[in-house]
Amino acid sequence: MENYDVKFLCSYGSEIHHRPNDKKISYVGGRNKLHYVNRGIDFTAMLAELSALFDAASDIHFKYQLPGDDFDALISVTSDNGRNSLMLEYDNLYRDFPKTAQMRLFIFPGNGPDSASTQPFPAKLKSKVNGGAVVPPQITPMKDEIEFIQNIVKDGTDSIESIVFDMSQIADLQLNADTFKKMPKLRFLKLYIPSKSDGRLNKLQLPVGLKPFPSKLRYLEWDAYPLPSLPLNFCPEKLVTLRIRNSKLKRLWDGVQNLVNLEEVDLTDSQKLVELPDFSKTDNLKSVHLSGCRSLRHVHPSLLSLGKLELLNLLNCAKLEMLETKMHSKSLKHLYIKSRTSLSYVSHFSSLRKLLLDGSPVETLPVSIKHLTELKTLSLKGCKML
Repeated sequence: MENYDVKFLCSYGSEIHHRPNDKKISYVGGRNKLHYVNRGIDFTAMLAELSALFDAASDIHFKYQLPGDDFDALISVTSDNGRNSLMLEYDNLYRDFPKTAQMRLFIFPGNGPDSASTQPFPAKLKSKVNGGAVVPPQITPMKDEIEFIQNIVKDGTDSIESIVFDMSQIADLQLNADTFKKMPKLRFLKLYIPSKSDGRLNKLQLPVGLKPFPSKLRYLEWDAYPLPSLPLNFCPEKLVTLRIRNSKLKRLWDGVQNLVNLEEVDLTDSQKLVELPDFSKTDNLKSVHLSGCRSLRHVHPSLLSLGKLELLNLLNCAKLEMLETKMHSKSLKHLYIKSRTSLSYVSHFSSLRKLLLDGSPVETLPVSIKHLTELKTLSLKGCKML
């Protein structure tokens, strides 16, 4: 996805602070401009474009905001490695909402708190908003940066707020069960494998399981997660994004979790996943990606009745049976599914705009599909029995 323009709302000329009336974090004043850059732009060129955009008289640095995150969770970009992470986040957003995808950048004067690190860094600890690095002051970086980060991720520390770790850069890593429990301030955790890596994340070891994540966690991404379920008592109520792709998950959690802030679940290519939990208390869930979950047989009825769900991807779920629910979501706009049974239920999702049935062994389409008055795209690629 290198040859398209990415859209940013860029803000410059103000600061992030607490409002005096309610103490909530806000960004007030300054100038805002929409700006497009090519997906393949490097860090230095992007920095120059942003500087020219606002006619900055001195050096600048910039941070970006993930969808759904507050201003106290901005992520600094100080190198091509950081730029790559930014573009990957935009790719995910563009995949779900190609017509409306947009991310926000905040440009600040000066070189930034961690500008000295300008070379690609495989495991980046992000900086605090308008402040110093998250690395605790009592820890002195080792000559071998990878070993330094490995020790932090393995042993934990109560000063860490955000971790981005390119796991393809290491050959082996063993985590303690309480590694993340020792990070009570942790809000952003991303353990990822670049698309062109050799999949070394599978060598991450959790020999005695994993204790619950911190309650402040807002973003959890863990490629090739090695355990069959999330930790017992998993319930980070502030969680907004859950991405656990190509994992060994068989299930997520037991019972009903009160994840009222959760907006995205991505379990793509988790081929051992057999069931989904009750989502009835995830009122703000907007997108669910289950493509490639080949062992999944049923989708919990609660998921299909959520009031804000917009996208449900069930392609390549080879064992999936009919979607059954007594109440059908009126907000669902994008449904991607390889159906093995009748499609009569589809017409109940009255707001559908895009319906992908690629590869489905259906012989006819139900007459009731004509009631989908909002439908703009119907894809039937590979439906050889029609």
